[in-house]
Amino acid sequence: MTLREDATELAPELVALRRALHQVPEIGLDLPKTQRLVLDALDGLPLDVSTGRGLSSVTAVLRGGTPGPAVLLRGDMDALPVQEPDRYDFASRHPGVMHACGHDLHTAGLVGGIAAAHGLTVEAHYQPECPPTINDPAEYEFTARTLRELFRRRPRSSPSGDVSIEVTTGPTHARRA
Repeated sequence: MTLREDATELAPELVALRRALHQVPEIGLDLPKTQRLVLDALDGLPLDVSTGRGLSSVTAVLRGGTPGPAVLLRGDMDALPVQEPDRYDFASRHPGVMHACGHDLHTAGLVGGIAAAHGLTVEAHYQPECPPTINDPAEYEFTARTLRELFRRRPRSSPSGDVSIEVTTGPTHARRA
């Protein structure tokens, strides 16, 4: 199958996952419901999966069967303290909390990205909390530290020249490590 065919086949599952995530938004570092939905969505894929200690992160590694660059995908999973209007059947079930920032979409998209990545080495890192704001220099330093740590831990079989992609609602960063 081509990547486009895989994506088309995965689309209904990813829409359902995004809507499920949207219904159970959580704030901060403790996101047990979100983490469980991610783990359930990744279940059955040929991945090395680990979870964070002291926070609800998930890291999933797909070890490719062919030589080539390793791809690092990173996205946030947390929500915001915002009341959502009850317009849709998949609206937030948690009063005063919603995925107003798109992290439910980020999370579902990363599941789709790793599910469709045939033959590549991919590490998807689901991070519970994002830095303060896109205009805050601390966000860039936080992202740089996160990426440096993830590349330090990357599979030893990964060649140099890896590519990282951060899923964000602000400017998108793609760089060679």
